[in-house]
Amino acid sequence: MLKEVMTSFDVAAVTHEINESARGAHVAKIYQIGTQTLLLKLRKPNQPRLQLLIEAGKRLHLTSYVHETPTKPSAFCMSLRKYLDNGVVKEVRQHEFERIAVTEISTRQGDFQLVSELFGGGNVILVDPEDKILQAMTYKRMRDRNVLRGEPFQHPPARGRNPIKLGIQDFREIKKLEETEIVRGLTKFLSISGTYAEEILLRAEVNKKRDCGSLTERELDSIFNQLQNLLSRINTGTMEPRIVSDEESGWIDVTPVPLKKYDQFEQKRYESFNSALDDYYAKITAAERREEITEEVESEVARYKRILQRQQKALENLKEPITKNKTIGDLIYMHFGELQSLLHKISEKKRSGKSWEEIVSQIEEGKKANSLPDIYFHSLEPSNQVLHVSVENHVFSINLRHSIQANADKYYSRSKKAEKKLRGAEKTLQETRAKIEEAKKQVIKREETQRPLVKRRSGSKSSGGSTHLTVFW
Repeated sequence: MLKEVMTSFDVAAVTHEINESARGAHVAKIYQIGTQTLLLKLRKPNQPRLQLLIEAGKRLHLTSYVHETPTKPSAFCMSLRKYLDNGVVKEVRQHEFERIAVTEISTRQGDFQLVSELFGGGNVILVDPEDKILQAMTYKRMRDRNVLRGEPFQHPPARGRNPIKLGIQDFREIKKLEETEIVRGLTKFLSISGTYAEEILLRAEVNKKRDCGSLTERELDSIFNQLQNLLSRINTGTMEPRIVSDEESGWIDVTPVPLKKYDQFEQKRYESFNSALDDYYAKITAAERREEITEEVESEVARYKRILQRQQKALENLKEPITKNKTIGDLIYMHFGELQSLLHKISEKKRSGKSWEEIVSQIEEGKKANSLPDIYFHSLEPSNQVLHVSVENHVFSINLRHSIQANADKYYSRSKKAEKKLRGAEKTLQETRAKIEEAKKQVIKREETQRPLVKRRSGSKSSGGSTHLTVFW
């Protein structure tokens, strides 16, 4: 399973390396390159510039990739620049073995802390020299603390014991978890990830399903020693970072030290954990962006398809009145004389003083006798002056106020209007189909135009200090 966020062991390892590289560096520039992501450009005399990438809730590491920076800084970014520009990195450290990194920056106004919370939704908080919150990427009220401007800064409550400060006697208290499986006990007691809990037990040769209360002192000592061995490799910088790939050569993890659980997997070694994290997250971030683009386009295509379905239904509905009205117009002309005679007969009877009821009754008697033109009579609406006739199994209306020719022209006109609408609907339908095809092409187009991930490496000074760019994949 692909790892997307850093563990507490990762934060311990990466802050150790960053502190070694960035301590004493000046803050040259700060950018907010995403809603959750900051890029700090650092400089040291006679040394290549460093770039510190912080993505709230996810990662923190030095990066050698070229990142696009916005022309207009966000309000949060402007505030960070105001207080931290040209400040000196005093220390980068992990807070209490939690997924929290603190970058302490010394300025003329005092020492500020840039707190990067790499858990949950994440946050980046600027704390002033008086330990009050000056700015935050996200402000919030919580049950155990508040992240609000002007309030005293508090770290979130520790989720477990700090293994760095833990002695063997303290560790043995894990037995109090009794029936809890030891793999779960370690994650709860020390607040470490399941990956490292399993690794420690694998190295200690203790079954991860054993109950905490059933462990012997020897087994507890072995677990504690393996925990300390892992921590020692991080604290001394003897880490041997790796990127781990599965059977299909897909990257699934990045670790500061080789893990026994990955012995059978392909592993790529790196000189530093920062560079391993940099490559790992650069690749999965690019993959996530491609996935986002695909999802966006698929959503757009689905929307156009829904529109297309409605248009196709409307198109079918338009075809019927074209045929129907033209057919009626043709029938009127084919039976022009008979219909005109029926119209004239009704008009004459009305002028002679007969009531509508009498007229209808007489015509229906003629219809029963199969007399022309009465056989075409269907019904009459006196109030609207509309005669309904039945011709060749088609029932349609004729306005008594208009001539037979005018009635036929009315139906032809309706047919033409419907036909005009049909042509417009067909054009709109084609446009929608074209939009669907265009939306599909956007996946390829946007991936092609997406700026490739590029790694920066410094050229020699003898060549004019030029910078070479090399594509990573």
